[in-house]
Amino acid sequence: MLSLYPHLTIRNHTYYARFVVPKHLVEIAKRKNFFYSLFTKDYYEALHKVKEYAYKTDLLIQSYERKYQEMLKLRHKHTKEIRLCLTYTEVKHIFVQWWLDVLKKVERYESDIKSGKKTFKDFCFYRPIRLTDMERLADVEYETPDGETIFETLIKQDVYDGYKVRTIEEERIANPSESVKYNQLYDYILKVLNKDIVNRNVDRELVDILQDNPNAIIYAFDKNDYEIVGNNDEDLQDVLERHKGDEDYDIGDMMFSLAELADKMRESEELLLNYIEYIKTGKEYPISMYFTTILDTAKSLNKNYLEQIAVKSPVFDYKKYLQMWEKEQKLQGVSAKTISSHKNMLLRMFELMKYKGVDKICKQDIEELEKNLKLLPANFQQKFKDRDVFEVIKECGNKISVPKISDPTIRGHIKLFNTFANFLLQEEIIYSNPFSRYKIKYAKEKKQSYEHFTDDELAKIFNYKTYPQCVVKDTPLLHPEYFWIPLIALFIGARLNELCQLDCEDIQKHGGISCISISPDDRETVLKKKEVKQTKTKNTRIIPIPQKILDMGFLKYVTDRKKHNHKKLFNLKYNKDNKYTKAVGKWFADYLEKLGIIGATKVFHSFRHNLAQNMKMLGFVDSYAIEIGGWSKNDRRAYSSYNNGSIPLANLKEALDKLEFPMIDWEKLKNRPTDMPKKREYHKSKIKRTKNILLLKRKSDI
Repeated sequence: MLSLYPHLTIRNHTYYARFVVPKHLVEIAKRKNFFYSLFTKDYYEALHKVKEYAYKTDLLIQSYERKYQEMLKLRHKHTKEIRLCLTYTEVKHIFVQWWLDVLKKVERYESDIKSGKKTFKDFCFYRPIRLTDMERLADVEYETPDGETIFETLIKQDVYDGYKVRTIEEERIANPSESVKYNQLYDYILKVLNKDIVNRNVDRELVDILQDNPNAIIYAFDKNDYEIVGNNDEDLQDVLERHKGDEDYDIGDMMFSLAELADKMRESEELLLNYIEYIKTGKEYPISMYFTTILDTAKSLNKNYLEQIAVKSPVFDYKKYLQMWEKEQKLQGVSAKTISSHKNMLLRMFELMKYKGVDKICKQDIEELEKNLKLLPANFQQKFKDRDVFEVIKECGNKISVPKISDPTIRGHIKLFNTFANFLLQEEIIYSNPFSRYKIKYAKEKKQSYEHFTDDELAKIFNYKTYPQCVVKDTPLLHPEYFWIPLIALFIGARLNELCQLDCEDIQKHGGISCISISPDDRETVLKKKEVKQTKTKNTRIIPIPQKILDMGFLKYVTDRKKHNHKKLFNLKYNKDNKYTKAVGKWFADYLEKLGIIGATKVFHSFRHNLAQNMKMLGFVDSYAIEIGGWSKNDRRAYSSYNNGSIPLANLKEALDKLEFPMIDWEKLKNRPTDMPKKREYHKSKIKRTKNILLLKRKSDI
């Protein structure tokens, strides 16, 4: 059905396709158009791709057509408008389910209710929504007794009064509003019907229609205006048959609109308030016959639930929930390395908590977890991978010689468990997060930040006697990456992976200025390829190459790489966890250790601190270091006002050229003689040694 006439539009050099939804299906589709990005700037390729999206859209439209035909529940006698109502059985089931959940929570927190720690707002149905400061402002217009019109701006307040009928003035400043309450009620109805569609006597067709069309539930029902058509609910059909020809029977008593459901929920909320007061004071309140049966049903179900728990305590399935959490992290774009690291941390803590359910954890359990983490050896995963965690603590916990996990790492562990518990809370697997109110008690030492290299340390690092030889030609045996990467980092403060992943094409000219383009791969490339380029901030930045680096022959090296048809600037292997950095990172760490520069605060990342310090010493504003080093907007410790591309390249080039390092002998570093391995001599010596061995063997045999 290609009669939808897709409209092609182009935005930011990318083609988009728009398909119009037929008017009679807009209510079900909840949109007027389908809008797709074709991920191309080529017109003919876009024409080819649009056929695929047209086919997908046709299938959706056909499914909506089927739903439209199934929506035969109530038809307006005059307008012929189709709407739905819930039956008496379905409504009773919804309220039983809600009271079942409430009774479980109330039993759990009964002591908190009596002490006043928990109140009505902790259990009520309607919840205020998050509002911005501007959304909270409500403009109110009213007249005084003298006839004067007054305009007033009031602030909306979060209120928990679902059991009250508000006046117009109260409604204006109430959050949630009546319309929001309707939405929350609809969401809960759909959730209950979906959850119990298999085990309960719930009309599957009704659930399908509600899922695609929230407006299908009628807001007001009048027998004189609507006629029942095509309803498949057996309970309702039986009632109709029994009362056929009964003039006094009102079918409206057996069917509920959303407005009537809201009235019932208001009555239910008032009953909840009275129930909480009964727990606190012992004072009893009257209950209507309708809710008496609902409460009795919910209490009996709750009793069965508690009996099942008493017989067999349910096991908290950490493995299942951890898999759910991993999927959520992947959808949020978290890297595989981070997910793997966090997973190992969580597994370690699950073991320390003896796999106790998160909903059963108390403050004392978290304190015990913090104490055990203080005794856990550093790099536990690498050194004691297959050992029981409690055995390792018993063996190494009191040994001063064994380095332990740092306090910032312990805080990171507990923060991660808090994040995991929040995920379980959002998925409604648990009802409260025990970590949310916990304050760190033992691991309070501050995190040590990296330090810049001092002048003496820079002189040692770039000493021409120990530093790798200057590599201008494509000579992999001399490891050009060992020579160029630390030198470039000294000037521009780039991260290690940003330099290791560079392509030859990333060395560009902009306005006559030689530059390095540090950029991540686009989304399509990330999905297609295993070896991808990434940046921490996911931004692209163009950095001029300092004159000192150019004088060392960097461009000649790049040209030579291109001549040999190399795509990458350096011969480095890609690793899923460490990207391209493994070889250079290990070499640089060993190199610092040989020079006697030892310490957790002196690493390759220290070059970034050198950049920030040098820019300040030269009198440049922070934005210069931000542009060059690429600090994130959210990095509170460094430069929170990062704004990519705000400083002209000529100005950045001038700033970088002013960087001088007098402790480095640039001429000797550049002109240091290169001792290439001589393959022929090595080969001859090997043959000579082999001949001598053979002669000795022959003599011994004689």
